[in-house]
Amino acid sequence: MQPSDIYALTLAGLLVVASAFRLAAMVGQARFPQAVRWALKHFVYPHFYRRALGMDPPARYQALLQATYCAGTLACNIAGLDSVTEAGLRASRISVANLVPLAIASPLGYAADLVGLTIPAFARLHGCIAVMMAVQASFHVATVMAERRFKSEDPVHFTGLLTAIFCALLLIAPCFRRYWYEVFLKMHICFTALALYFLWSHLAHLQSVHRYVVLGGALTLAATSAWRLGLIICRNIRPGRPWPQAKIAWHGGTAHLKIWLPNPWEVQAGQYV
Repeated sequence: MQPSDIYALTLAGLLVVASAFRLAAMVGQARFPQAVRWALKHFVYPHFYRRALGMDPPARYQALLQATYCAGTLACNIAGLDSVTEAGLRASRISVANLVPLAIASPLGYAADLVGLTIPAFARLHGCIAVMMAVQASFHVATVMAERRFKSEDPVHFTGLLTAIFCALLLIAPCFRRYWYEVFLKMHICFTALALYFLWSHLAHLQSVHRYVVLGGALTLAATSAWRLGLIICRNIRPGRPWPQAKIAWHGGTAHLKIWLPNPWEVQAGQYV
């Protein structure tokens, strides 16, 4: 089995383990409260380093996750290499494998809730994976361009170029998130769909089995989105009950929001609503 295949299976396994760990943490909080408090005290709440240059430092477990991810990716990049061409091909497979955790769900808070991470932790991990995917894809493009000339009439080259363009736009779009969030969100979803489509076309022209990884990422996003839509419908629609209502009251400079739902549920601390 190729290192890139092991890498892809490991990423998929980590997603399953993260979801299982979330369930285990819920059970453990009731059965082993002291162990949960110890983990929160030493790994979840403490920062890895002190705040510097206006940057929010990651928690210890966030730094451990990112370090493990980067070290594992580097090991798969260099293990048993014979040539630069093979390194470029392996980088492309690793880049494709990183699509699945990036496309696990939308919006970001819902994805974080699925795998049992806080929103800031998942946002850091999401950004780290996105940058890693871009680095791997850039190295792949550089090795291919060093060996052959770009031909726009070649569907493999053309779809690869379009994939690279939309991936670059995905990296640029967060610069506008703070100023035009709604625009950024729609752009992000649109660019993601286009990047997945053109990457699928690129791999289909090459008759690569890794196109099924792209399909798996798209199906994962579709499944989690359908599940979220189902939850929204169940919580907001009930025959014989009025539609959801919201009332905003201002007390000085503070807004007091009241929401009436036809199917209320118990909200837990940190839950994405």
